[in-house]
Amino acid sequence: MANRAFLVLNDSENPNLDGTNKNETTLLACNYSIPLFWFTMYSNNDLFFMDVEMDNDTVKKVPTFVVELSKGIQRAEEREKKVFMMIPNSYEDLYRQWTSFLKNIATHPNIRTKHIHVEMTEIWIMADDSEKFEKDLGISLSAVDGTENSFWNVLIREFAGIEIRSGLFSKGKKITYPDTEDGIKSILAGYDWNRKFKWR
Repeated sequence: MANRAFLVLNDSENPNLDGTNKNETTLLACNYSIPLFWFTMYSNNDLFFMDVEMDNDTVKKVPTFVVELSKGIQRAEEREKKVFMMIPNSYEDLYRQWTSFLKNIATHPNIRTKHIHVEMTEIWIMADDSEKFEKDLGISLSAVDGTENSFWNVLIREFAGIEIRSGLFSKGKKITYPDTEDGIKSILAGYDWNRKFKWR
């Protein structure tokens, strides 16, 4: 079974999921990676740690991102130009589809949630060094505020898991891994998890 990250609706800024059905509140998921676009909604102030009970009955502090949905959407729209200075601009339409999907969720009359968070426990479990994982999360959250190559390299390689062939200009860049369009779209934005929340 794949280890996944989930983009989850939440009624409060408390990221703990006790008593909630994640299958009912998850918007998108991704296997073995945290999609690059998800990072654009968050800042370092949105990095929290939640108590998660492990299979051996121990409780671990696991990182998560939590932000008000409206604020996250605003940030994602503001950061679009920076994103496409770093990755191929051929995925601009996908980015706009993704932000439109989030705006539709935010204005849906039957969805009253105010927060959105990234559930990354299954990704965190795979890390050999949890301290490095958490440090790299902070670097990746800083990356989306600018165009510092070293920060973006951490986000792209350590969390999104994509490989990009560099070009002199943005149009010269090409994602070389994953090697399918569906794979690339999943690793940039995630895939549908709940049939109630179809976005593509």
